[in-house]
Amino acid sequence: MKEDIKEDLLIRYILDEADAEERRQVEAWLRGDNDHIKRFEQTRFLLDKSKELAQSSPLNEQEAWEKFKVKRTNYKPAPSGVLNLHNRWLQAAAAVLIIASSWMAWHYGHTRRDTMITLTAYEKVISDTLPDGSVVHLNKHSAIEYSGRTARLKGEAFFKVVHNAAKPFIVYTRDVSITDIGTAFNVKADADQTEVIVESGEVKVSRKASSVILKQKQSVLVQSANLLLHVQENNDLLYQYYRTDEFVTDHTPLSRLVKVLNEAYGANIQIKGSGLTDLPITGTYKRESLDKILQVLQLTTPEIHIINMADKIILTR
Repeated sequence: MKEDIKEDLLIRYILDEADAEERRQVEAWLRGDNDHIKRFEQTRFLLDKSKELAQSSPLNEQEAWEKFKVKRTNYKPAPSGVLNLHNRWLQAAAAVLIIASSWMAWHYGHTRRDTMITLTAYEKVISDTLPDGSVVHLNKHSAIEYSGRTARLKGEAFFKVVHNAAKPFIVYTRDVSITDIGTAFNVKADADQTEVIVESGEVKVSRKASSVILKQKQSVLVQSANLLLHVQENNDLLYQYYRTDEFVTDHTPLSRLVKVLNEAYGANIQIKGSGLTDLPITGTYKRESLDKILQVLQLTTPEIHIINMADKIILTR
């Protein structure tokens, strides 16, 4: 019988991490005795089970041993005697499970930081703290994929970023990139345009060869048909509604408020009255039912009349 082989070498071989010399050593050992093949298959079996355990909850050595005892108690060898466990093997198998579980726990802890994290908001807004401490508020029907300090966005999200000059936080959406320079900002990507609004700090917005720096209370609208990036002052706070549950207007055109209400409630509000489109609206509306908001709007703006129809709401004079 050829010299015995170490359990950690078997594990490296099974995980395809052994070097060429180690692989030759294991393969020669496997050719030397049928019992070696049995031990190899038993090791692989237990390693597979330990991977399953580690994926759900990485184990320490004591937990691994307890799991192994349960598996040993419940294990029924095949009638052919292919898996005839004896005391020496029980000790070796326990060691395999402990080593494998510890290896998987280490591997899990060192790779999950770089694993792609996906957040999806369906019918309600969600908020989460990313691994680097940055906070994201995701509007409904939106999603991000996040890895390291990079996020890819579909829809709308507000980011409050933990600044790291050595490793900037970057958001990609469509063909636009937004790079943090220490900031909190909102990004909204529609089918044909991307809007970036900076609430505090600065961001760099880039598209192909063009880029601009946005500071607090500035915004840029990146349109598919226009390669120019034009920075604008932004005093509109309606972008905050899904995060604050308030619609804040300050001499905001009625058309802008209607657009946001349609998005927030999935409504079909239309303006038909002459001169109403640019009518300035000032006030704070709690995010209650749409009917209540429209009632308050009508009370505070007497020139607006509301007509409720089966499939739409008309605002007119």
